[in-house]
Amino acid sequence: MSKRIRVTETMELDTPEAIVTMVHANLGVSIMPDLAVKPLHQVPVKRVSLGLNAPTRVLGLAYAENQIKMRAIDEIFSAFDWVIQNASDRSS
Repeated sequence: MSKRIRVTETMELDTPEAIVTMVHANLGVSIMPDLAVKPLHQVPVKRVSLGLNAPTRVLGLAYAENQIKMRAIDEIFSAFDWVIQNASDRSS
């Protein structure tokens, strides 16, 4: 999908909060996923949807077959599932 946008990458940031802060300071623009868990203090920036053909992300949970901490793994999976379900409910 080409929108004829020329990108000049000048830095790479590790956290969504850092990216949003830099955009808010008029230091550029960014494409990033909508966060399922919103930060406590939202920075006022303009958000634009990429539309129906926006890229998606697949999450996976990998663990050793002989893992003895299955209860912890089940809890992590349940937490991921809860966040994903609640994010889906908000976006529809």
